[in-house]
Amino acid sequence: MDYKYFFKTIRFNFSIMALITFTSGLSIAGYSGETGCIKGSCINGIGTKIFYDGRKYEGEWNNEKPNGYGKEYRFYYRTKSFRLTYDGRWFDGKRHGQGTSYDDHSNKVRYRGEWKNGEKDGFGINTDYNGKTQKGLWKDGFLVKEMQLEDKLYKLYVKTKPKNSTIKIMNIKPKFKQGIALKPGEYIIRVEHDGYETITKNIKINDKGENLYYELIPYLGNYYALIIGINDYQYFKPLKTAENDARATSKLLKKYFGFKVKLLTGRVSRARIIKELNDYRKKLQSKDNFLIYYAGHGQLDNKAEEGYWLPADAERGNIANWLSNSTIISEMKASSAKHILIVSDSCFAAKIIRSIGDDVSMDFLSAKNIQYYLKLASKKARVVLASGGIEPVLDEGGKNNHSVFADAFLSTLKSIEPYELIDGISIFSKVRQKVTFNAEQVPEYSSVKGSGHDGGDFVFIRRR
Repeated sequence: MDYKYFFKTIRFNFSIMALITFTSGLSIAGYSGETGCIKGSCINGIGTKIFYDGRKYEGEWNNEKPNGYGKEYRFYYRTKSFRLTYDGRWFDGKRHGQGTSYDDHSNKVRYRGEWKNGEKDGFGINTDYNGKTQKGLWKDGFLVKEMQLEDKLYKLYVKTKPKNSTIKIMNIKPKFKQGIALKPGEYIIRVEHDGYETITKNIKINDKGENLYYELIPYLGNYYALIIGINDYQYFKPLKTAENDARATSKLLKKYFGFKVKLLTGRVSRARIIKELNDYRKKLQSKDNFLIYYAGHGQLDNKAEEGYWLPADAERGNIANWLSNSTIISEMKASSAKHILIVSDSCFAAKIIRSIGDDVSMDFLSAKNIQYYLKLASKKARVVLASGGIEPVLDEGGKNNHSVFADAFLSTLKSIEPYELIDGISIFSKVRQKVTFNAEQVPEYSSVKGSGHDGGDFVFIRRR
């Protein structure tokens, strides 16, 4: 017998059988149950999906791939159940970031550490099937520098301004001291000082020590936001994106900028808006910052030279429930808040402001430092960012069911780095560029006549 031919034939037939099994929906692991997305969203969001090869993924998705935190399981044919094989971070469908892999037979930890593009990459600890443990730095799945316990401690030094700031490492028990010896890994550093903004940073200690420097930003006051989005009108054409724009703005300001937000959507009446403005007038103090975001219909009375927001109960030809610019300006003038910014995404939004020039100079776009922002913040500001001039504006045109203006505003805020300061005029410059590239409308930005503006500007600080 020709044994070479015999074994080649067996190997060929086995390959054909495996291919048939795989393409028929049965995995080589023996799994023959439901496949595909079985829970939640497996496109963008959180969901669970079972793959044809017997893998199951539970966690975060983006663009139909695992992205963010998630767990991977494999079907184990002996117990007819899924067993955990990985618990950690993902990027673009691959293990990427901090994570732990497990043996799918014994459930023992095989590797705990950093991953990149699906491979062990960075500091980690690996235990093989014989129980041998290797600690050190990995690259593309291979150990490139082994470390002993005694030589993988590295010193951390942190300098701050002001010098006597309190420094804490939030994810370990030992108190921070200059030169503290740390194992390689990720640490959460918090720097605090009375009268200054607190900084919280994630740092990584690898195979070297760290010398860090943080300059704290003086406290700029509380940040409040009244967010209004109205789609549903009784006497006017319904809008498509206003409420979605308002919700997204509310979430972003609360999560990343530390705003205390009041969100109004649905059938928001004139009386409700006036009540909320009155409540904020009582609440706001002299160091506070107040942002008002309005997405809804707007109207212009040419004869009276007056602009209006149209609440949900507004009627055509009857201004009784319209909200005039004069009323809004009066509320701004009466408020004790240091800085007030109105972001208005409505038709004829710019009627509330005067032309750019006198009080908010485009020269501010030159190089800036903390002292520049402190100088701005020391002066009273009453400013408006309008989605367009004295003209109709688009209710759509942006990504993710946003108006073209809201999409530009949100993407600009998202682009700000953690603990970065940025003023309103810089926000406007970026928003205007994005909007005019995608639509005919031209956003405007300026101070408000008769509102108490004194040459300052609204200053944003991203807190995470």
